[in-house]
This record gives sequence, C-alpha cells and structure tokens, in this order.
Amino acid sequence: MFASSNSPLSDCFWQVIMFVVCYGFTFADFSLWSGRDEQTGQPKFMPFGLNGLLAGAASCFFACIGFDGLATAEEKASGMIKFILLYICGS
Repeated sequence: MFASSNSPLSDCFWQVIMFVVCYGFTFADFSLWSGRDEQTGQPKFMPFGLNGLLAGAASCFFACIGFDGLATAEEKASGMIKFILLYICGS
C-alpha cells in the first residue's frame, strides 16, 4: 500500500519545490549579482567575500547545534525547569 503511494507523493513534493523556486525567481533582482557598489566600491554579490560567506555559514551551523543541544537538555532534565533556564541564559 505505501509503496504504491510513494511515487505520487514524491512527484507532488518535487512539483511544490519547483513551484517555490520558480516563483522565488520572480522576486530576484539579478542586477545585484554583478557590478560594484558606487559608495563603497565593494562587489554587490558577496561583499564580504568567501570569508564572510563561511563565517555566516558557521554561525548558522552552530546556532542549529545550540538549538539541538537545548532540546536534548530539555528532554533529559524532566522536572528541572530552572536548569533549562540557566542553560538558555548561559549560552
């Protein structure tokens, strides 16, 4: 039963993804992908370079790891709400 419904659901999933991507391109401003800012002289696309891109990716990664650690701590500390609050404030 589930194997026969897997393919249509997968097709629906990919159609939704493609719709969101294609619709998102209607809001894109492609003039920002090339050229330089007139005031600062920095490129409009990735103005902080590869180092800025990697720093932003690292911040997002460690934020996700922090939220995962918070969820794990909350699961293990049942009945110890004050320790969870200390964990949130301390991080």
